[in-house]
Amino acid sequence: NNSNDDKNNNNNDNKQIKKARFGACTMIQGNTSHERLHQWIEYHRMIGIEHFWVFINEPWSSPSSTTSSTSTSTVQSQFQLQHLPYVTFIPYNFDIRPHYNHTTYRHMYIFIQIPMQMQCLYMMKKYDFEWVTTTDVDEYILVTQQQNDDINNKNNKNKNKNTQSMSSSNFTVTNHTSDDDDNNDREPELQRLVNSIVSSSSNNDENDKIGGLCLNSIPFGRNTPIEPKETMTFPLLIDYIWRDKEDPSLRAWKHYKFIYNARLVIDLGVHYLYRTSNGNKAKEIRLDVMDQARINHYKNPDAGVYMVNRKYDRYMNDTIMFDRYRQ
Repeated sequence: NNSNDDKNNNNNDNKQIKKARFGACTMIQGNTSHERLHQWIEYHRMIGIEHFWVFINEPWSSPSSTTSSTSTSTVQSQFQLQHLPYVTFIPYNFDIRPHYNHTTYRHMYIFIQIPMQMQCLYMMKKYDFEWVTTTDVDEYILVTQQQNDDINNKNNKNKNKNTQSMSSSNFTVTNHTSDDDDNNDREPELQRLVNSIVSSSSNNDENDKIGGLCLNSIPFGRNTPIEPKETMTFPLLIDYIWRDKEDPSLRAWKHYKFIYNARLVIDLGVHYLYRTSNGNKAKEIRLDVMDQARINHYKNPDAGVYMVNRKYDRYMNDTIMFDRYRQ
Protein backbone atom coordinates (compact mmCIF):
# COMPACT_ATOMS: atom_id res chain seq x y z
CA ASN A 1 0.00 0.00 0.00
CA ASN A 2 2.79 2.37 0.84
CA SER A 3 4.31 1.65 -2.55
CA ASN A 4 1.05 2.49 -4.31
CA ASP A 5 0.72 5.67 -2.27
CA ASP A 6 4.24 6.72 -3.28
CA LYS A 7 3.41 6.13 -6.94
CA ASN A 8 0.23 8.16 -6.67
CA ASN A 9 2.12 10.98 -4.96
CA ASN A 10 4.75 10.95 -7.71
CA ASN A 11 2.05 11.05 -10.38
CA ASN A 12 0.43 14.01 -8.67
CA ASP A 13 3.78 15.80 -8.46
CA ASN A 14 4.38 15.26 -12.18
CA LYS A 15 0.98 16.74 -12.97
CA GLN A 16 1.79 19.95 -11.12
CA ILE A 17 2.56 22.95 -13.30
CA LYS A 18 6.29 23.57 -13.38
CA LYS A 19 7.27 26.85 -11.76
CA ALA A 20 8.85 29.32 -14.17
CA ARG A 21 12.48 30.15 -13.41
CA PHE A 22 13.94 33.65 -13.73
CA GLY A 23 17.56 34.40 -14.64
CA ALA A 24 19.70 37.38 -15.61
CA CYS A 25 22.86 37.88 -17.62
CA THR A 26 25.03 40.97 -17.61
CA MET A 27 28.42 41.97 -18.93
CA ILE A 28 31.03 43.94 -16.99
CA GLN A 29 34.18 45.70 -18.15
CA GLY A 30 36.24 48.24 -16.23
CA ASN A 31 36.34 49.27 -12.60
CA THR A 32 32.98 51.04 -12.43
CA SER A 33 30.94 48.06 -13.58
CA HIS A 34 32.84 45.75 -11.20
CA GLU A 35 32.08 48.08 -8.30
CA ARG A 36 28.38 48.21 -9.16
CA LEU A 37 27.94 44.50 -9.71
CA HIS A 38 27.17 43.27 -6.19
CA GLN A 39 24.44 45.81 -5.42
CA TRP A 40 22.83 45.16 -8.83
CA ILE A 41 22.73 41.42 -8.08
CA GLU A 42 21.31 41.79 -4.58
CA TYR A 43 18.62 44.21 -5.69
CA HIS A 44 17.38 41.95 -8.48
CA ARG A 45 17.41 38.94 -6.16
CA MET A 46 14.87 40.79 -4.01
CA ILE A 47 12.43 41.18 -6.90
CA GLY A 48 12.68 37.59 -8.12
CA ILE A 49 15.81 36.84 -10.21
CA GLU A 50 17.07 33.43 -9.09
CA HIS A 51 20.50 33.14 -10.76
CA PHE A 52 22.97 35.55 -12.37
CA TRP A 53 25.51 34.88 -15.13
CA VAL A 54 28.20 37.58 -15.26
CA PHE A 55 30.25 37.83 -18.46
CA ILE A 56 33.72 39.28 -17.80
CA ASN A 57 34.58 41.23 -20.97
CA GLU A 58 38.28 41.67 -20.22
CA PRO A 59 41.25 39.39 -19.54
CA TRP A 60 40.42 36.88 -16.82
CA SER A 61 42.25 37.46 -13.55
CA SER A 62 43.16 34.93 -10.92
CA PRO A 63 44.46 35.37 -7.37
CA SER A 64 47.83 33.93 -8.35
CA SER A 65 48.17 36.32 -11.29
CA THR A 66 47.06 39.46 -9.46
CA THR A 67 49.46 42.36 -9.91
CA SER A 68 49.67 45.84 -8.52
CA SER A 69 47.84 47.05 -11.63
CA THR A 70 44.86 44.80 -10.97
CA SER A 71 42.06 46.83 -9.46
CA THR A 72 40.62 45.92 -6.10
CA SER A 73 37.09 46.02 -7.53
CA THR A 74 38.02 43.54 -10.26
CA VAL A 75 39.42 41.08 -7.75
CA GLN A 76 36.40 41.54 -5.48
CA SER A 77 33.77 40.92 -8.14
CA GLN A 78 35.51 37.92 -9.67
CA PHE A 79 36.65 36.17 -6.50
CA GLN A 80 34.99 37.49 -3.37
CA LEU A 81 31.57 36.97 -4.98
CA GLN A 82 32.30 33.52 -6.34
CA HIS A 83 31.14 31.93 -3.10
CA LEU A 84 27.60 33.09 -3.82
CA PRO A 85 25.64 30.07 -5.07
CA TYR A 86 23.41 32.25 -7.24
CA VAL A 87 26.25 33.87 -9.25
CA THR A 88 28.25 32.34 -12.10
CA PHE A 89 31.18 34.18 -13.70
CA ILE A 90 31.94 33.55 -17.38
CA PRO A 91 35.25 34.50 -19.07
CA TYR A 92 34.33 36.47 -22.19
CA ASN A 93 36.99 39.02 -23.31
CA PHE A 94 35.30 39.73 -26.65
CA ASP A 95 36.43 43.32 -27.22
CA ILE A 96 36.78 44.51 -30.81
CA ARG A 97 38.89 47.59 -30.05
CA PRO A 98 42.29 45.81 -30.04
CA HIS A 99 41.50 44.72 -33.61
CA TYR A 100 40.62 48.11 -35.07
CA ASN A 101 43.84 48.18 -37.12
CA HIS A 102 42.74 45.19 -39.23
CA THR A 103 38.93 45.46 -39.32
CA THR A 104 36.52 48.02 -40.71
CA TYR A 105 33.79 47.05 -38.22
CA ARG A 106 33.16 49.85 -35.72
CA HIS A 107 29.86 49.07 -34.00
CA MET A 108 31.57 48.10 -30.77
CA TYR A 109 28.59 47.73 -28.44
CA ILE A 110 26.56 45.68 -30.92
CA PHE A 111 29.65 43.56 -31.58
CA ILE A 112 30.21 42.68 -27.93
CA GLN A 113 26.62 42.65 -26.63
CA ILE A 114 24.72 40.51 -29.11
CA PRO A 115 27.07 37.48 -28.88
CA MET A 116 26.81 37.69 -25.09
CA GLN A 117 23.03 37.87 -25.27
CA MET A 118 22.83 34.95 -27.68
CA GLN A 119 25.10 32.80 -25.49
CA CYS A 120 22.99 33.78 -22.49
CA LEU A 121 19.76 32.88 -24.30
CA TYR A 122 20.93 29.39 -25.20
CA MET A 123 22.35 28.82 -21.74
CA MET A 124 18.88 29.54 -20.39
CA LYS A 125 17.46 26.91 -22.73
CA LYS A 126 20.12 24.48 -21.50
CA TYR A 127 19.40 25.14 -17.83
CA ASP A 128 15.61 25.32 -18.35
CA PHE A 129 15.08 28.93 -17.32
CA GLU A 130 11.93 30.37 -18.82
CA TRP A 131 12.54 34.11 -18.39
CA VAL A 132 15.81 36.04 -18.64
CA THR A 133 16.86 39.66 -18.82
CA THR A 134 20.19 41.05 -20.08
CA THR A 135 20.25 44.52 -18.55
CA ASP A 136 23.45 46.38 -17.65
CA VAL A 137 24.58 46.93 -14.07
CA ASP A 138 23.37 50.54 -14.18
CA GLU A 139 19.85 49.42 -15.17
CA TYR A 140 17.43 48.42 -12.40
CA ILE A 141 14.05 46.84 -13.09
CA LEU A 142 11.34 48.49 -10.98
CA VAL A 143 7.98 46.74 -10.74
CA THR A 144 5.47 49.57 -10.46
CA GLN A 145 2.50 47.22 -10.23
CA GLN A 146 1.40 46.77 -6.63
CA GLN A 147 -0.77 44.20 -4.92
CA ASN A 148 -3.85 45.37 -3.07
CA ASP A 149 -2.16 45.03 0.31
CA ASP A 150 0.78 47.12 -0.93
CA ILE A 151 -1.56 49.87 -2.12
CA ASN A 152 -3.60 49.87 1.07
CA ASN A 153 -0.42 50.19 3.15
CA LYS A 154 1.62 52.45 0.87
CA ASN A 155 1.88 55.11 3.57
CA ASN A 156 2.88 52.59 6.22
CA LYS A 157 6.59 53.01 6.86
CA ASN A 158 6.77 50.11 9.32
CA LYS A 159 9.68 48.02 8.06
CA ASN A 160 8.47 44.97 9.98
CA LYS A 161 5.75 44.28 7.42
CA ASN A 162 7.02 41.67 4.98
CA THR A 163 9.66 43.71 3.18
CA GLN A 164 13.26 43.48 2.13
CA SER A 165 15.69 46.34 1.94
CA MET A 166 19.25 47.06 0.87
CA SER A 167 22.02 48.30 3.13
CA SER A 168 25.10 50.11 1.92
CA SER A 169 27.19 47.95 4.24
CA ASN A 170 28.54 45.29 1.89
CA PHE A 171 25.28 45.60 -0.07
CA THR A 172 23.55 43.18 2.26
CA VAL A 173 19.86 42.40 1.92
CA THR A 174 17.83 42.53 5.11
CA ASN A 175 14.65 40.47 5.46
CA HIS A 176 11.95 42.15 7.55
CA THR A 177 9.69 39.39 8.78
CA SER A 178 6.02 39.42 9.56
CA ASP A 179 3.71 37.19 11.56
CA ASP A 180 1.55 36.86 8.46
CA ASP A 181 2.67 33.63 6.77
CA ASP A 182 0.69 34.41 3.63
CA ASN A 183 2.62 37.65 3.20
CA ASN A 184 5.96 35.96 3.84
CA ASP A 185 5.23 33.38 1.12
CA ARG A 186 4.22 36.00 -1.40
CA GLU A 187 5.78 35.84 -4.87
CA PRO A 188 8.59 38.32 -5.52
CA GLU A 189 7.37 41.35 -7.44
CA LEU A 190 8.91 40.55 -10.83
CA GLN A 191 7.77 36.93 -10.82
CA ARG A 192 4.27 37.97 -9.78
CA LEU A 193 4.05 40.52 -12.59
CA VAL A 194 5.33 38.24 -15.35
CA ASN A 195 3.21 35.29 -14.24
CA SER A 196 0.09 37.45 -14.10
CA ILE A 197 0.68 38.78 -17.64
CA VAL A 198 1.30 35.29 -19.01
CA SER A 199 -1.78 33.91 -17.26
CA SER A 200 -4.04 36.65 -18.60
CA SER A 201 -2.84 36.23 -22.19
CA SER A 202 -2.32 32.46 -22.33
CA ASN A 203 -4.07 30.37 -24.97
CA ASN A 204 -3.29 27.37 -27.12
CA ASP A 205 -2.24 29.38 -30.19
CA GLU A 206 1.50 28.87 -30.67
CA ASN A 207 1.71 32.11 -32.67
CA ASP A 208 0.23 34.13 -29.83
CA LYS A 209 2.71 33.19 -27.10
CA ILE A 210 4.71 36.03 -25.59
CA GLY A 211 8.28 36.25 -26.81
CA GLY A 212 9.29 39.09 -24.53
CA LEU A 213 8.20 41.85 -22.19
CA CYS A 214 9.55 45.28 -23.08
CA LEU A 215 10.54 47.76 -20.36
CA ASN A 216 11.13 51.42 -21.13
CA SER A 217 14.15 53.15 -19.61
CA ILE A 218 13.85 56.22 -17.37
CA PRO A 219 17.18 58.02 -16.65
CA PHE A 220 18.03 58.89 -13.03
CA GLY A 221 20.90 60.85 -11.54
CA ARG A 222 22.13 63.58 -9.22
CA ASN A 223 20.61 67.04 -9.01
CA THR A 224 24.00 68.69 -9.02
CA PRO A 225 23.01 72.20 -7.78
CA ILE A 226 21.35 70.62 -4.74
CA GLU A 227 23.62 67.60 -4.34
CA PRO A 228 27.19 68.66 -5.19
CA LYS A 229 29.45 65.67 -5.68
CA GLU A 230 32.20 67.21 -3.56
CA THR A 231 30.09 67.15 -0.40
CA MET A 232 27.86 64.09 -0.91
CA THR A 233 28.52 60.47 -1.67
CA PHE A 234 25.94 57.88 -2.67
CA PRO A 235 26.97 54.29 -1.91
CA LEU A 236 24.03 52.74 -3.78
CA LEU A 237 22.70 53.61 -7.22
CA ILE A 238 19.14 53.63 -5.89
CA ASP A 239 20.19 56.65 -3.78
CA TYR A 240 19.99 58.75 -6.98
CA ILE A 241 16.36 59.86 -6.95
CA TRP A 242 16.17 62.64 -9.57
CA ARG A 243 14.66 62.27 -13.04
CA ASP A 244 13.03 64.36 -15.76
CA LYS A 245 9.68 65.93 -14.85
CA GLU A 246 8.21 64.46 -18.02
CA ASP A 247 5.49 61.89 -17.46
CA PRO A 248 7.37 58.56 -17.80
CA SER A 249 4.45 57.07 -19.73
CA LEU A 250 5.03 59.67 -22.47
CA ARG A 251 8.73 58.92 -22.85
CA ALA A 252 9.81 57.71 -26.30
CA TRP A 253 10.77 54.03 -26.55
CA LYS A 254 14.47 54.27 -27.40
CA HIS A 255 16.64 52.69 -24.71
CA TYR A 256 14.28 49.92 -23.68
CA LYS A 257 15.29 46.40 -22.71
CA PHE A 258 13.51 43.03 -22.61
CA ILE A 259 12.64 40.19 -20.33
CA TYR A 260 12.92 37.36 -22.87
CA ASN A 261 10.97 34.13 -23.01
CA ALA A 262 14.03 31.90 -23.29
CA ARG A 263 12.02 28.81 -24.18
CA LEU A 264 10.49 30.49 -27.21
CA VAL A 265 12.95 33.09 -28.56
CA ILE A 266 15.80 31.99 -30.85
CA ASP A 267 17.07 35.36 -32.17
CA LEU A 268 17.45 38.75 -30.50
CA GLY A 269 19.33 42.05 -30.47
CA VAL A 270 20.45 44.60 -27.89
CA HIS A 271 17.11 46.43 -27.97
CA TYR A 272 15.13 44.08 -30.17
CA LEU A 273 13.32 40.77 -30.27
CA TYR A 274 13.31 38.92 -33.58
CA ARG A 275 12.24 35.32 -34.11
CA THR A 276 10.72 32.54 -32.08
CA SER A 277 11.12 28.79 -32.38
CA ASN A 278 8.24 28.58 -34.85
CA GLY A 279 10.05 30.98 -37.20
CA ASN A 280 7.63 33.85 -36.74
CA LYS A 281 8.22 37.38 -35.50
CA ALA A 282 8.23 37.21 -31.72
CA LYS A 283 5.25 38.72 -29.94
CA GLU A 284 6.32 41.45 -27.56
CA ILE A 285 4.33 43.33 -24.95
CA ARG A 286 5.30 46.85 -23.94
CA LEU A 287 4.81 47.20 -20.22
CA ASP A 288 3.12 50.28 -18.78
CA VAL A 289 5.81 52.20 -16.90
CA MET A 290 3.32 53.52 -14.35
CA ASP A 291 1.26 50.40 -13.65
CA GLN A 292 3.51 47.46 -14.56
CA ALA A 293 7.29 47.95 -14.74
CA ARG A 294 10.12 50.14 -16.00
CA ILE A 295 13.90 50.40 -15.88
CA ASN A 296 15.59 53.01 -13.69
CA HIS A 297 18.72 53.84 -15.68
CA TYR A 298 21.61 55.26 -13.65
CA LYS A 299 23.96 56.19 -16.49
CA ASN A 300 26.78 58.47 -15.24
CA PRO A 301 24.49 59.56 -12.38
CA ASP A 302 27.04 61.86 -10.74
CA ALA A 303 26.95 64.10 -13.82
CA GLY A 304 23.20 64.59 -13.51
CA VAL A 305 20.23 62.96 -15.20
CA TYR A 306 21.24 61.34 -18.50
CA MET A 307 19.99 63.38 -21.49
CA VAL A 308 18.59 66.05 -19.14
CA ASN A 309 21.98 67.21 -17.83
CA ARG A 310 22.19 70.79 -16.62
CA LYS A 311 18.48 71.44 -17.28
CA TYR A 312 17.69 71.60 -13.60
CA ASP A 313 14.26 73.17 -13.99
CA ARG A 314 13.20 69.85 -15.55
CA TYR A 315 14.22 67.75 -12.54
CA MET A 316 11.91 66.13 -10.00
CA ASN A 317 12.57 63.55 -7.31
CA ASP A 318 11.07 60.10 -7.71
CA THR A 319 11.60 57.98 -4.61
CA ILE A 320 9.49 54.91 -5.42
CA MET A 321 12.47 52.54 -5.56
CA PHE A 322 14.32 54.25 -2.69
CA ASP A 323 11.32 54.17 -0.34
CA ARG A 324 10.53 50.57 -1.12
CA TYR A 325 13.98 48.99 -0.96
CA ARG A 326 16.47 51.25 0.83
CA GLN A 327 17.26 50.39 4.44
